[in-house]
Amino acid sequence: MSGVAASTQVREPRVEADGAVRAVAAGSVLVAATAHVWVIPEHLAEWLPAAAFFVVVSAGQLALAWLLGRSRSGAVVTAGLLGTIGLVVFYVITRTVDLPFLPAAHAEHLPTAWGVGNGIPVFPGDRIEEVGVPDLVCLAAELVTISALCALATPVVRRAVTSGLCTLGAAMLAVRLLGLVG
Repeated sequence: MSGVAASTQVREPRVEADGAVRAVAAGSVLVAATAHVWVIPEHLAEWLPAAAFFVVVSAGQLALAWLLGRSRSGAVVTAGLLGTIGLVVFYVITRTVDLPFLPAAHAEHLPTAWGVGNGIPVFPGDRIEEVGVPDLVCLAAELVTISALCALATPVVRRAVTSGLCTLGAAMLAVRLLGLVG
């Protein structure tokens, strides 16, 4: 078998796999974008900056899904990875830390769609967001997106992302166990 024929046979399955992984990444990022669009009206009724945040995030995720279908660029994959990781980290922080820049929840806080109770967090602190079903659906979709984008990333980016996530997870656990947050 010639070197060209062997090279073609080796590359074709990878190209097909990349296409399937890109489809999974695009589909999961569309699920997350839909969840973010879903909560815009609720957040608009509570606090305009939160609604604006979700509009921007939704637009970014729609653009990422579109770009994943149109481009094989490593920059798109890397930007999508960093952005999605940032959203997941921000989600975890807003559900576990009393952040001073968020509005106080108290009685005027509206319930979350499909949430449990009246939307007031069980954790101490006035500015910890509640967790609802749309949140968990979105979080799951974003974790699938991260996994798919890692599979598409170069080995250098994949190594940096996995090492960074392990370090971040250990740091967040240490901060929590030391009692430095909520």
